[in-house]
Order: sequence, then structure tokens, then C-alpha cells
Amino acid sequence: PAVYPFHFPPDAGSDRLININEAGVEELTELPGIGETRAGQIVEYRQTYGRFSDKEDLKNVSGIGDSIYRKLETYITVD
Repeated sequence: PAVYPFHFPPDAGSDRLININEAGVEELTELPGIGETRAGQIVEYRQTYGRFSDKEDLKNVSGIGDSIYRKLETYITVD
């Protein structure tokens, strides 16, 4: 099983979501299709434009289109 550097409630299991409004580069790289470069772009976009109000806003980040978004939409949250 995967080991994560933070603690979640015991019932969270593998259903843990990554908050794209709070995650740093290291945590974002755990998402499918997101390497260090794209993770950095997500953080930079958030710093420039503010919090994502909807998960689909992630597609506004350069290099993240529909196909990448579909791979990671079930793993992310904005709450």
C-alpha cells in the first residue's frame, strides 16, 4: 500500500483526495499524469489567480487538458 507523509482519519483509506488549493508540488506529483513541472505550474497558477473554485478550473493550467483532467478528477478536491 502507498505511504503518505500526512495523517488521515482511519476510515479515509484509499479514498483520500488531494486538495489542489492547498497541496504543494510534492503532494501534487502523487496525482496521475502530474510530474514536478506540471505540479509547479499548478502552484504558480494558484499563486497568480487565487484558489480554484471548481475542480475543472484545473484545465486552465497550461498543459492540463481534458485527457489529463479525466485521469485525475477522481483524486482531487477544491474543498
